[in-house]
Amino acid sequence: MPGLPAGGLARGPAVSAQPPTVRWGPDLALEISDAAGAGLATLRFAVPGTPVAEWEPDDEEIALLRAEGLLSRVRMVREPGSVSVSLTVDNTSDAPVELPFLGFAVSVEPGWSGWTWGTELEGFVVVASTRGPGACVLVRLKRGFLRPVAQDTCFVAEASGSLLEPAPADRSAFLLSPPGALLGAHRRHEVLLEISIVDDLDAVAASLPPWLPETIAQVGDDITVALPDEAMVGGDGVSVSVVDTVSVVTLRSPGHRELVIHGPRGSRVLPLDAAPPLEDVVADLVGQLLTRRPQRLGEAAGFVVADALARRLAPDPERAFDWLDAVDWLDRDTLLGDATAGLAASLQGETLQVQATWNLLGRRAVTPGYGLVVMRLWLASLAASGTPPPEALALLSRPAADEASALELSLLGYRGADVATGGVQGLIALLGGTLPGRPIGLSASRAAVAASVLRLCPESWEVSALAALTAAKTERLLLADYAGCAEDGAAMVGLDGLAWLLMGHLD
Repeated sequence: MPGLPAGGLARGPAVSAQPPTVRWGPDLALEISDAAGAGLATLRFAVPGTPVAEWEPDDEEIALLRAEGLLSRVRMVREPGSVSVSLTVDNTSDAPVELPFLGFAVSVEPGWSGWTWGTELEGFVVVASTRGPGACVLVRLKRGFLRPVAQDTCFVAEASGSLLEPAPADRSAFLLSPPGALLGAHRRHEVLLEISIVDDLDAVAASLPPWLPETIAQVGDDITVALPDEAMVGGDGVSVSVVDTVSVVTLRSPGHRELVIHGPRGSRVLPLDAAPPLEDVVADLVGQLLTRRPQRLGEAAGFVVADALARRLAPDPERAFDWLDAVDWLDRDTLLGDATAGLAASLQGETLQVQATWNLLGRRAVTPGYGLVVMRLWLASLAASGTPPPEALALLSRPAADEASALELSLLGYRGADVATGGVQGLIALLGGTLPGRPIGLSASRAAVAASVLRLCPESWEVSALAALTAAKTERLLLADYAGCAEDGAAMVGLDGLAWLLMGHLD
């Protein structure tokens, strides 16, 4: 897996920033659109209190709300190159009060995707086009607090839709106030967000702090942080040592970890992602799957077991084959079911079952992942029999009804860069390029298919290096999501992302 240097994207002042077109809708919904009026994203703010009677909004003061002992304001200021949104909560009482919930949710329109990174005291949300290169909406924290509400995994477990089209309901919620914090008597909590249109993801990377190291790594890696005047405390699975003026942070356990940085501005929480080796995840998980009845598990679990057998990672191969044979995977009538049946049959030399799989694939609609399944079974049949299956080439030449599937087939067919480069750049944007952080509302299966497709990008293409780095980053985030899943037993469902990740490993 290639390294992911923190300097993979340019750093420096953001360039060519433009103010977005914005409109306030009902219930503090800020609608962001392009110059032509097409919707890009919506920020829906949650602010404590009820509207103050007889108060009227104007172009700058959007909302004035009152709760017991609290006065909340929402203001918007248009500036050259950006729009700023200020949210304040004032404690008007003589005693400290618990700071109420203050936050917002992001929803992106079809053809756009969201990505976020932050340390609670600095961070951003970016919305980028998944249809090719183009400008991005950058929402940057200038002052205050910003943290995603859900932080247990990077990817959601919902089934994926189109590879390039996020569902309109994709949404992620963010906190703008620290949970449980006290607001002193006659004190103010303020958040300032700057919203602008920037050229591309390189311009987004320019907003990253210059000290930021690589944060998406492999378990056991050392990360150096050069902040000599700030103290660092590692969370669970993270150790910190100091060498001269540099802190060396070691990721000792896989999964999503944290590093707390104490400095003059307060405490920042730096997210760290430690990916375990793919082989370890598969071997440990298969050991757990074989203790469960396959009839009660999804097709993704079946493919993970079949793939482990193909890679010689299954701890008990004979038991694993018996486990697979207990289910008619073709009868599941899904693409992953076809892949499981075909791979298991190829490994066992069952030519009739292999042919039945090819016949079924010939009748199945071409959807995202279809080309990957055909190619994986082509290679499995070739390895088992020594001859390429005649059906595979015809299946890879079938027409696709959507852009995502067409891109996948074009890369598998080695068509020219002029046909697929725009789609590849769209996938890079979908996965946030080499930016640190996590996606907004992206399913694990969709991310894994996208990463697998990016791996197909020919090395001769100009975009190939960035495609490879983006795919490697996504794989690490997926593996960090699955870290420890075999131990806690929660991974017996939701294995689609891992299955599609394995599907794309065609070597």
